[in-house]
Amino acid sequence: MDKIKKIWKELSVFGVVLVCILGLYIYRLIVTVDIPTVSGDKVVSMIENDKSFVLYTGKESVANTSVYATTVETYLKKNRSDKIYYLDTEKLDEAEAFVKKYFDEEGVDSTNPHTYVFINGDLTTKYTSALGYYDLDKLMNSFNEAK
Repeated sequence: MDKIKKIWKELSVFGVVLVCILGLYIYRLIVTVDIPTVSGDKVVSMIENDKSFVLYTGKESVANTSVYATTVETYLKKNRSDKIYYLDTEKLDEAEAFVKKYFDEEGVDSTNPHTYVFINGDLTTKYTSALGYYDLDKLMNSFNEAK
């Protein structure tokens, strides 16, 4: 009988630890959100495959990009089914040529993040500065209606 009580006590302690770990994992899923970072090749393949997506570009070393990333994270926490991709232009080879070819812009502006909306592989909307939360919300609502 003592062995059964000892086993039961060990199982109950293990159960409490397991529930705590599971609770922390669920809390992490609720609180954090990841912005998918894509490479230039991935952006090109999504355009060629006629995908609809929202992309923002910037340089991680510039403060405006990290501030805008916070806005995007806040939006994605409230709208988990939406996806917004990030392209770091510092990691692009020949960034100016890439931006000119695929985003119809001259040069790479390193002071502001840019937001691009592609519908079926075509660039439909572009913003050359960081968007506020409500502007981003309007943009994503119109994007979700159009795709």
